[in-house]
Amino acid sequence: MIRIFRHYISSAYLWLVIIEFGVFFAAMYFGSSVRFLSAESWYTEQDIVVASAVFSLVLTLTCSGLGLYRRTLSWEDYDLLSRAFVSFLLTIFVIVSIYYFLPTFLIGRSVLLMPLPLLFLA
Repeated sequence: MIRIFRHYISSAYLWLVIIEFGVFFAAMYFGSSVRFLSAESWYTEQDIVVASAVFSLVLTLTCSGLGLYRRTLSWEDYDLLSRAFVSFLLTIFVIVSIYYFLPTFLIGRSVLLMPLPLLFLA
């Protein structure tokens, strides 16, 4: 158990959050690469890294907020697929809001929607 902000967090769940953050980051990064296979990218490498970091941070926080990283999941509570789906919808809403209110971050709809099927299958 690791103590963070006066809360005890299991090291297994902390590693799970860190690994999933990396998976979310990689999905957004490679999703943007897949999007621009046949066309030249109008994003710089820094834009893609910042967009991937924002996407993975928001998705990790929404997954955590919806209780996907809880220790006490009972069988009645175990509707992970619906929680993951709602988490993805909230992530899209929050990211669109971030890009609307902070226009310096630029991301296209096609780049935003490319990693979601990848992540939902993973």
